[in-house]
Amino acid sequence: MPELRFFIEGFEPVEHALTPTLRMKLRAVNASPEPVHAIWLRCQLQIEPARRRYTAAEADHLFPLFTAPDRWDQTLRPFLWQHVVTMISGFTGTTVSDVLLPCSLDLSLAATQYCQSLADGAVPIDAQFSGIVLIQAASGLEAVPIPWDLEARYAMPVAAWKAAIRTLYPGDPRPTAQRRGVGAPAAELCGREERAALRGAPAPSEAGSSRPITEAAA
Repeated sequence: MPELRFFIEGFEPVEHALTPTLRMKLRAVNASPEPVHAIWLRCQLQIEPARRRYTAAEADHLFPLFTAPDRWDQTLRPFLWQHVVTMISGFTGTTVSDVLLPCSLDLSLAATQYCQSLADGAVPIDAQFSGIVLIQAASGLEAVPIPWDLEARYAMPVAAWKAAIRTLYPGDPRPTAQRRGVGAPAAELCGREERAALRGAPAPSEAGSSRPITEAAA
């Protein structure tokens, strides 16, 4: 029976892609000597925000997602980035495959807001794996399920995500995001709410533009 483990070895932007895309280098290791015919692999990628520190400016931009830092012990929870399916060709021992990850500029997505709010450092990634591995048995090909308890963690450089975005959008989209009220500093949002109250209009949080976003990319 195969004894599989997976390791993330890096992220890099894909040049000349139709949409901003990251290439994740994924190493598969089979500890048993039998050859692997192929792997149909499903990856669930989560961001674990509690695994890194934030500057005051980053905390300000993250306010729409996690509210104030004094509540982060309750709000700084892992959230889904995306699901992706890939095929790994046959190998014996170990192999490295490319897993392509689209990077959205949709600022209603928590992952986009989060990555865009970071100045530098790393995005803490937790990848969980499942799927089917095909091995050559005496009676022919045998399909063996991959359980969800296989996972790999990696600190993806923020620079890699921003480089993928800038392959198609050379400018920094953050000012546009702030003009839309998504990812704007907390002080700016509070100022808008006060001004809206004076006008008798709904505050941005009531209108839905500054609600904490919890959904993630598919």
